[in-house]
Amino acid sequence: AGRRHVPVPDDDAVIGIAAEMAGDLARPWKLAELAHRAGMTREHLCRRFRRVHGAPPLAWLTARRAERAAVLLLSTDAPVAEVGRRVGWDDPNYCARRFRAAFGVNPAAYRRRAPAVIRG
Repeated sequence: AGRRHVPVPDDDAVIGIAAEMAGDLARPWKLAELAHRAGMTREHLCRRFRRVHGAPPLAWLTARRAERAAVLLLSTDAPVAEVGRRVGWDDPNYCARRFRAAFGVNPAAYRRRAPAVIRG
């Protein structure tokens, strides 16, 4: 059986860093910058972030970007490249690879599979 992550909800520094990243997904976040903002080493930030969110900061960010891209694909008619730019993946090929890694299908196929009722 796999390990189940039990979040540690009281780490204000880590929660604040996550909120900053979630609030600006398109920003090219760097681990060194995040650690500096939190007043920690990169290693310490990663350990604490994993304890709270179950993944290190940049892996967590990638998952949030993929989730937001999925929402945009289903709720807008924006081209896939534009959706990628909105979530911080400026290169359409990179966007497609990251999206496929998260959902098992490329962004265009994901959008095509969505019921028309979701897309309006």
